[in-house]
Amino acid sequence: MLAVLTFNNPHRKTQDLLFRLTAQGQKPLVICREFVERKNFIPNIQHRPANPIHLSTEFVAKNLGLTVMHTRSEDLYDVLKSLPEIKYVLLATGNIIDRKVAENFKLINAHPALLPSIKGLDALKWAVYHEIAPGVTSHFINAEVDSGTIIQQKEIPIYATDTFHSLAIRQYECEIAMLAEAPFVKPDNIEIGKSDFDIFRRMPHRIEDELYQRFENYKIKFSKQKH
Repeated sequence: MLAVLTFNNPHRKTQDLLFRLTAQGQKPLVICREFVERKNFIPNIQHRPANPIHLSTEFVAKNLGLTVMHTRSEDLYDVLKSLPEIKYVLLATGNIIDRKVAENFKLINAHPALLPSIKGLDALKWAVYHEIAPGVTSHFINAEVDSGTIIQQKEIPIYATDTFHSLAIRQYECEIAMLAEAPFVKPDNIEIGKSDFDIFRRMPHRIEDELYQRFENYKIKFSKQKH
């Protein structure tokens, strides 16, 4: 049996993941922990879908015929331990997972980069900045950021007609698909090594402002369609 770990606030990635899983005939248990407010950084370039249906996760899940549990982060280990029928837990949010939980259960993340190349936040933006091919990695997590063992990796194609945003949407859609299918594919089980870079934070505005110009050269380098 599957579980999806998220929070109860309206959340686009959670909704897209639940819609896809139920469309595939899956009935995951939805586990909602408390919402953690992040520092309010407003990017100049918003590249990931962030316009959810403004309904709570519980409301959406129940209308999809799914069971919902509520817990707190400090109780998550005990909750998962009490649910031995849960084989995999899909992470719909990027909030920090306690080491004890990460090391004792099969938690699956989908990260928008070809790990270990780009770890941390704003992965696609940093991939463009450092001219690294775009991709998605599904992986079993461990206690370190964007580490663990690889389940599957896919490079995202870039076309001559692409904009930065069309590539970002293609990558996001692949991320949702790979997270939903991760429990059902044979894992590569390759250990995620160290990146050549430190773990990335949000891209500063002064660098972000160069992104569209840099993308044109990036597109030429990685384009799968030259005409």
